[in-house]
Amino acid sequence: MRQFNKAEFREGDTFAAGTTTGAEFFESVTGLIRRRWLAIAAGAVLGAGLGIIYVARATPSFTASTKLLVAGEKIPNAQLISAEPGNAMVGSQVEILKSDDIALAVIKQLHLIEDPDFIGVGWLGKLPKSTASSSLSKVPLQQESAWHALRAFKDRLAVKQAALTYVIDISFRASSPERAAEIANAVAQRYIDDQQ
Repeated sequence: MRQFNKAEFREGDTFAAGTTTGAEFFESVTGLIRRRWLAIAAGAVLGAGLGIIYVARATPSFTASTKLLVAGEKIPNAQLISAEPGNAMVGSQVEILKSDDIALAVIKQLHLIEDPDFIGVGWLGKLPKSTASSSLSKVPLQQESAWHALRAFKDRLAVKQAALTYVIDISFRASSPERAAEIANAVAQRYIDDQQ
């Protein structure tokens, strides 16, 4: 048979059963730390070690951007076209800038297929080939390197319309600011050359 002890409360007691004072709480926390200090120290050392390894191995990333105006005499009835983000004309130009044809032309022009940042060094080289673009069938020889370069290029390229304008922002991430600027400008220049 179970026995229950009744708690005795004196008149004037203001605490309820199950509550603790601040001092009791502090004492229980310090007791926990004293009992588990080895596990806490090991976790802190492990976390700091992993952080140091990540920082030492992480590649710095720089983003450069350029802007492209897609209005003027090349656009029929430019004054009648809405500049809303969903605008089909500006959206079409964004998709042209993101196309494999522009990417492959820039990769070839800047010899990115020879750049270790673009040919699958590291985790990028382990991506499944089933995600390869259909445009890769156009790439002659060196299929593997070309696929890795194209995939890395497209992962680092961002093209979007500046809100309510005919301006398109082209940005590119690379391991050096100079390389990022060179590639972003090459994408814009290739688009301009293709439009003429």
